[in-house]
Amino acid sequence: MVSENSLSPLYQFIQEVQKLKYIDRAVLATESRKESSAEHCWSVGVIVWFLSDAWKKEFNTDIDVNKIIKMALMHDIIEVRVGDVSVWDKKKRLQIEQKERDGFMSIISTLPTSLQTELASLWNELQEGQTLESKMVSGADRLSAAIQRLITKQGWVTEGHNEKDLDGIQLPKINFSKVLLSFYNEIKQESFNNGLLEKSSSDEISDNSK
Repeated sequence: MVSENSLSPLYQFIQEVQKLKYIDRAVLATESRKESSAEHCWSVGVIVWFLSDAWKKEFNTDIDVNKIIKMALMHDIIEVRVGDVSVWDKKKRLQIEQKERDGFMSIISTLPTSLQTELASLWNELQEGQTLESKMVSGADRLSAAIQRLITKQGWVTEGHNEKDLDGIQLPKINFSKVLLSFYNEIKQESFNNGLLEKSSSDEISDNSK
């Protein structure tokens, strides 16, 4: 029988992660409000789930769909403590890396051992970024934000970013997969067509591919 005391840490943890709904990101959810971190995690989870069959074919290997969905759903849990830092703010991102790790371990410290171990393993795997599954989630993480900027017409022009800038943050995370590159190219083309992203010269683009 499960006791109330054994469920209390789970109850407190679930309460805390609900706060992701109140963490605003730099990306819009609609044309009138910002996306929350909770919405973003859901989006990444949907992307990796729906692309899993395409990835199986691309890499000719089994994909642990349950694992990548879990990794996607929990990848920004730490933002309940440190908030969202834009990928464009490279200096601040470097400054909070250790704070994120310490905060994440603190968040999960009261959970049952098995769940704590699972979450820590997923977190560490994602941060190291060496496994195929972690690369899939990181790539979907980047594409999710780009898709949002497209569908809300937020784009990149008003923030002074062009194709070269966007490639600089996207390609390092998605170059490993033809599936993700195909989606990214569609996002860029539609953004060009709608005046949401400025094209760069061929010389500028070649710099990013080196």
